[in-house]
Amino acid sequence: MESCFAGKELFVGIDVHKKRWVVSVRTYDLELKTFSMIADAEQLEKFLAQNYKDALLHIVYECCFSGFWIYDYFHNKGYDIIVTPTNRIYRDESVVKTDKIDSRKLAFQHLRGLLRAVKVPTEKIREYR
Repeated sequence: MESCFAGKELFVGIDVHKKRWVVSVRTYDLELKTFSMIADAEQLEKFLAQNYKDALLHIVYECCFSGFWIYDYFHNKGYDIIVTPTNRIYRDESVVKTDKIDSRKLAFQHLRGLLRAVKVPTEKIREYR
C-alpha cells in the first residue's frame, strides 16, 4: 500500500534546545503537525518515517549551541537538511517569540526558499578546531 505522502515535498522546521525540540511539518500550503519532543534525532527520524512514509523531506534548523550533530545525523542518512544562520530568519517584532512560532517560521521560510544554508565544515575539519 502506497503512502499518501509518497513523492510529496514536506518541510520540517526544528527549533532546537538542549532537552526538547519543537518540530513543525508542513506542505507548501498546509501545516500538518507542530509538536514538542525530546532532543533525539533518531526518534525524530522514526516519527517522520512512520507518519510521512516516502515523502521528500526538507529539514532545517538554525545555527545554535548544539553545533552540527543534527545535520550530520540526517545528512549521513541521505536527508536534505540545511542549517541556517539566525540572522537570516525573518522575525516580525510585533509577534511574541515562542518555540512553536519559531519552528513554524523555519518550515515556512524554508519552503519559500527564503533561508540560506551555512557551509557546514566537514567532520574532519571540525575535529581540528
